[in-house]
Amino acid sequence: MRVTYNWLKQFLPDLHASPEKVAEILTFIGFEVERFEKIGSDWAYDVDVTSNRPDCLSALGLARELGAAVKVPLKTVEVSPPFSDTHTTELTSVEVVDTELCPHYSAHLILGVEVKPSPKWLIDALSAIGVRPVNNVVDATNFVTMELGQPLHAFDFDHLYERRIVVRPAKSGEEIRAIDGRIYTLNENMLVIADAKFPVAIAGVMGGKDTEVTEQTRNILLESALFEPVNIRRTSKALNLVTAASYRFSRGVDPEMVVPAARRAAQLILQIAGGSLAKDPINIRHHPPKRTTVSMRFPRIEKIMGIHIPPEEAIETLMFLGFAVVERDDNKVTVEVPSWRGDVEREIDLIEEVARIHGFGDVPFVETTVATVRLPRKLRLERRIRDIMAACGFLEAMSDVFVEQNESGLFAPFGGQPVSVRNPIRADSPNLRASLIPTLLSTLRHNQHHANSSPDLFELSSVFCRHDGETFETRSLCAISCHSFERVKGVLEEVCRRLHITVQTMPEDVKILEKGASGVLKLGKKRVGICGMLSDA
Repeated sequence: MRVTYNWLKQFLPDLHASPEKVAEILTFIGFEVERFEKIGSDWAYDVDVTSNRPDCLSALGLARELGAAVKVPLKTVEVSPPFSDTHTTELTSVEVVDTELCPHYSAHLILGVEVKPSPKWLIDALSAIGVRPVNNVVDATNFVTMELGQPLHAFDFDHLYERRIVVRPAKSGEEIRAIDGRIYTLNENMLVIADAKFPVAIAGVMGGKDTEVTEQTRNILLESALFEPVNIRRTSKALNLVTAASYRFSRGVDPEMVVPAARRAAQLILQIAGGSLAKDPINIRHHPPKRTTVSMRFPRIEKIMGIHIPPEEAIETLMFLGFAVVERDDNKVTVEVPSWRGDVEREIDLIEEVARIHGFGDVPFVETTVATVRLPRKLRLERRIRDIMAACGFLEAMSDVFVEQNESGLFAPFGGQPVSVRNPIRADSPNLRASLIPTLLSTLRHNQHHANSSPDLFELSSVFCRHDGETFETRSLCAISCHSFERVKGVLEEVCRRLHITVQTMPEDVKILEKGASGVLKLGKKRVGICGMLSDA
């Protein structure tokens, strides 16, 4: 989020902190200023806003936070645009087909505007925050979007078929040419703003080229709406189209800002583009305002934070942040959560707000004792083997312990009966593996089918077998290379050397290996493994 010092001062006229100090304070309260620079007589800040604070993707939101930190009251923008005698519903209508994806839609009609370049103050304000000026109407909507955090859009009213709006899901394969000049193919999971015939905007993302405001525009329909965040996020991702509007809608905007933002933009357009505002704007809302109250116990603040924050300071902080006190006593306070703070649901959230503004510098440092536990010898050995295999250029695989019926007997080089489970996860794989070879081969095949033609793989995991009616689980190491038998043999020798053990390779025919290129591994007189080239059979 980019904002300027002078813009913040419009909301905080009593702010006396220097531009440098403002950057320090914003960072201190959780909004890191990544950089700030002087632009003419003003300063611009690049502020990192976390995903749970979409209310601060606006000058108003950041000014509110800054005001709470320096205890300066917030000055709101006075909005009272004059209305004409023309009724909005006499000239247009709005139909919302999907009220879940669009719970609130507002349409203001402004007639007789003169579209031209914006005044210098507006061009300077937008340029300072990196927004390209277009014309006075579009710039007014962009200005209010950045000022209040509510995305807006202006349609050329005369280019709407039948001069009406329909908010509906897109039809599969439906196309729209957006303002950026590209044609986007939509699907039925996306929401569009349409006229009586065609889509004129991708809801919450971008407007259409055919109804954009140009110098020939004389009448505009100003849209302000609330869209379901997940749907906007999915649409934006599916179309690979991220805009200032989709960035805000996908995180969630203030549900109570729809109408105030529209009126603020309408008032600004009347001032710089002329025209008349039709009275009784269309306002379709399907869900009533949500009122949430949360209580905070004063002793709980000290218990959580380890510092004493006076109750009066805690209450004052919450009020500066927009929380309204509903009830209070000596032990706790109950507040109504403002509409723009959807992230506040519990007592701990209020404590975090109080502590964040108060500052964490007073939180005492408490020494703690950390006990370390030494890993068992078996786990240390396995970790060592994994490190050696990785150092030799092998990649570790982790595969399923279940194998198909025909594989369980084939890959059991040391005999024993296969182990089956009564209720297998997959009916076609009822047996537990007796060897790591089949699953590692499956992993190798998967890599080869995905452009990794010759990986060296290993797995260190459990195998299972049954002898004399008893089931045994054994840890096993398996390595596969597409390069040569000598490479696997060399890695085996390296593992044994580093573990300080002596394993001999004795030539012997093994069922699953090529004759003359196979052998068994012996540790003393005990057979501990096999080594060789896999048979094509």
